[in-house]
Amino acid sequence: MAAIQTTTHFPGLVLLPGETLIREGEPSGVLRLRALAVATLIGVLGVVTIPLLPVLWWAVLRGVAVHRYWLTDRRIIVRTGIIGYRLRSIPLSRVADVSMQATWLDQLFGLTHVEVRDMTGESGGEGLSKGAMLLAVDAPELWSSAILARSGGAVDAKPSAELGQVVGLLQRLVDRAA
Repeated sequence: MAAIQTTTHFPGLVLLPGETLIREGEPSGVLRLRALAVATLIGVLGVVTIPLLPVLWWAVLRGVAVHRYWLTDRRIIVRTGIIGYRLRSIPLSRVADVSMQATWLDQLFGLTHVEVRDMTGESGGEGLSKGAMLLAVDAPELWSSAILARSGGAVDAKPSAELGQVVGLLQRLVDRAA
């Protein structure tokens, strides 16, 4: 039986047998500053919420502190949460799209997020899930290209031959129906 590998920075993350860690990351420290600024603004705007400022600060700082992401040779893993946590693992073979985004406030603080969408069909109609968000990524272009390169490499080279067979079968079905 193969030994279970754990990462050095986050011992709770268990890698599959034979799986290799490629990259690991956490949100930029600037995200904490932005989160505190937004929480303070919300707290000060509502006179009633001023006593809740310490709770708001704790919640936003905790959310940033817990957020982690890892890229292995098989999957992308994202950990989020405030009190509890959610560990989302997306096989690279199921990655449908990788995009970068930043709101005007993010741009003001120099932050960019990477969104990874997969084909698990959780969202119903589209066939794509809500995916996973990597918050305040340092070098988002590197993360995006690494995920896309690995997800493209995870697809077998046979689909072109299989696609030809599928197209041929569909053509026969169309001919029979006509």
